[in-house]
Amino acid sequence: MDVDFTQIQLSHLAADKARDERVRQFAQRMLDYHGHSYDRLARIAEQDGIKRVQETGPIARTMADGLGQLSAPLFDWQYISAQVIYHYAAFYRYERESIHGRNKQLRNVAAQAFRDVKEHHDAALAIVRDWSWDAS
Repeated sequence: MDVDFTQIQLSHLAADKARDERVRQFAQRMLDYHGHSYDRLARIAEQDGIKRVQETGPIARTMADGLGQLSAPLFDWQYISAQVIYHYAAFYRYERESIHGRNKQLRNVAAQAFRDVKEHHDAALAIVRDWSWDAS
């Protein structure tokens, strides 16, 4: 849930502040995907008596605070670069859970999520790869 909650928080910020259309579209895609994923994981967690994640961790909070101080094009660049890193790390977390998780329902969710998150990583990386400071 913390991956999803972090993505929701950062992507709300990007939806408001990003100037590059590709970055705004990516942020909306993250809001849609991670909002749905957060709700699904929260329902599973609540069945086991685990409360919903309600705040981001210190690293994500620091990132959000820093992003909040920026304006485009630097905001766009920092947000999408962070997305490459976050999704790279999340890919391995989901992969590990899909293999070693104790809860069968969570293993199944993680197996799909790790494929989705890899796709998100590749989409963010494509934006970084094609970034043009002249066009920003």
